[in-house]
Amino acid sequence: MSYLFLAFLGSALISLLFFNRQRPRKWRRVLIIIIALIGLGGSLMPVAAANSKKTSQHQVDVRENKAARANSSALKKQLATKKTEASQLTKQVASQSRLVKKQQKASESERVRAASASIAATSQASEAAQQQAAIQASQQAQQAASAQQVEQMVTIAPNSGKKYHLDPNCRGLSRANSTTTMPLSQAQAEGYTLCGWED
Repeated sequence: MSYLFLAFLGSALISLLFFNRQRPRKWRRVLIIIIALIGLGGSLMPVAAANSKKTSQHQVDVRENKAARANSSALKKQLATKKTEASQLTKQVASQSRLVKKQQKASESERVRAASASIAATSQASEAAQQQAAIQASQQAQQAASAQQVEQMVTIAPNSGKKYHLDPNCRGLSRANSTTTMPLSQAQAEGYTLCGWED
């Protein structure tokens, strides 16, 4: 029971006692009937409200079901059209992939031909380069032979180590007390090595 109903019941009992003392029985009966109607009317109202809610909910459910059926049939139609479009697209993709594969095979054979032609061209170029390198090597060998005839002179410091110097003003000779010049072949034969400053 709600607090409102209890408060109403309490006030009704108090008013009954009041009317019982001062008014005749007729008013008591009227008051009891009014209290009963008010008490029962409040309890009957929620039932009627619940019934009206149920019927309105049922009507809403019926409308929603109809709308859902219409919606589902439209969605089924859309799904069918999308499936046909998808199958058409897959067929188009398959045909395009076949064309691409054919083009790739054709371009691959062209690449092989171009690669073989470029290999042949590079082999000819490398042979020509080898011949030219051989000619240059023979020319350099002739120049070296003629340069060896003119012996290069080096500077050594006999008292300060086993290094020879191509430049008489080398930094390695700055501490030497005495220096001597001799041919490079002789310095190498005596065990002298090139100075670290001239590497």
